Formats: sequence, structure tokens, C-alpha cells
Amino acid sequence: MTRDWLFCHLSGAGPRDLCGLLRSVPELRSPDTGTLWFFDRSRTGSGAHGLDLWFHSAPGTLREIGRLLGSGAVLPTAVAVVEYRDRPMNHPGTRGFDLADQLADVSSRLAVGLAEGAPPSGDPLDLAVLHLRHLVGLVAERDRSAFLFHCWQHWTAALEPAHRVDLGLRAELAAGPGPHATIGPGPDAPAAWQEYVRATQGLTSALAGAAEANFLLFDHARRTHVRLAIPVSVAALAARVVRAELSGSPIAGPVAPAAPAHSGSTLQSA
Repeated sequence: MTRDWLFCHLSGAGPRDLCGLLRSVPELRSPDTGTLWFFDRSRTGSGAHGLDLWFHSAPGTLREIGRLLGSGAVLPTAVAVVEYRDRPMNHPGTRGFDLADQLADVSSRLAVGLAEGAPPSGDPLDLAVLHLRHLVGLVAERDRSAFLFHCWQHWTAALEPAHRVDLGLRAELAAGPGPHATIGPGPDAPAAWQEYVRATQGLTSALAGAAEANFLLFDHARRTHVRLAIPVSVAALAARVVRAELSGSPIAGPVAPAAPAHSGSTLQSA
């Protein structure tokens, strides 16, 4: 277990509500300061929405974050919980952090950055396709189709059969060149997206050959879509669109080198 994590729950909050906190604590603004933080959307037993926030930093920084959260000076919403908790170390990454938490950090920075500025696209489907086209480029080439099918299968599991059929038909129509066909850093992409692409490439470069690589990326994709408020049906449609595109043309943008053979527990193509 890794210690010195500060946890808090914010009732009724969204990513935009975190902007004031990030401006008030310089260590939170840069991933190079040794501070890690991320959020997950949550829902209480009564159905109320909110954010679960995690911070890992030097003791003095954590005390300052706790003070700001408790004072109500930087957040327009109620702070329900502020306490120290442990987090597991299941996938050791760099700097002593769990890799899943490091990916959650860059994902959360993207969500807040897009909430602050203009997203790459106003359409959730365009954003989901943009995101999955980037992530699938980090998967070994032979595993990409299976990875996207796994996304589709899991994200449509709770849908009615007719809804799944409809999404499949829409995917076939949507696949191919279009407003969502461009990937990666470009002159028109927001700075938050450019930084996200660079950070995920850097973090996942250490995954080559790791049996859990595709599962980490799958979980990262799911959690990122929740942070970006992309409905699960839209995320599933995006997975089907990108999978259909794979059979017609190469993925645009950065593509990671193929990794060595994974163990049987990794998502493999048939």
C-alpha cells in the first residue's frame, strides 16, 4: 500500500469546480512537481452526484490542500470528507507511483483542462473517437481489433439488444474520414489535449511486453470517458467506429511499436 494520500468527496461538483483549487496550489498545476492527483465521478446512495478526489504530495502541500478544502475558499461546493487513506500498488510505475494512478492523473488534468477551455470537438462522439484512436495506437498492432471489441462488448453489456444493433449500424455509417479522423497534437488542438497525448505516450512506453498492458489501457479508457462525461453508449459507438476504421485505413497519428508477445491473460486478437 502507498500512504500519504489525501482523499476528499465533493458533493455536486464537476471538473470545472476544481479550477480554483489548482490555481491556488502551484504544485497541482504541473505533473513535474512530484505531486499526483486525480478525480473520479461518484454517486451517493441517495443518487447525488459528486467527485472523489485523491492527492499525493509532500506533507506540507497536503496540509495546504486540506486547509483550502476545509476553508471553503476555493470550492463552490460542500466538502463532505477530508481524510488520509491508503491506495494499493498493483502496477508499479515511475517515481514510486502506481501506473493506473499516474494515468488517472493525466486523464484528470485533461478533463479539467477541457472544462476550462474549448474541447477538441463539441460532439461527445467526436471526442470519444479522437480519444480511442489515440489509445489504440498505444496497443500492440495485432491486439488492436480485439482491444476495441472488448471495449464494445463491455460498454454495451447493459444495453438492450435493439440498442446494440442500432449502435452497430451507426458505427458502420460513421467509420471513415470525417471531423473525428484527426489525432494528436496539432496547431488547433487545445494545450490540455496535446499534453495528454504526450503524457500517455510517455507513461505507456514502459508497458511493452507487460501482460496487463491492455487491461490497464481499457480501464483507463473507461475511467477517462466517465471523467469527460461521455455516455457509455457513445463510448461503445466510438469503439465500434474505430474498429471499423482499422480494416479500411491505418490509424492516423502516433503509433507505438508492437510489443513482444503477451501472456494469455492479455486481450489478444483471434
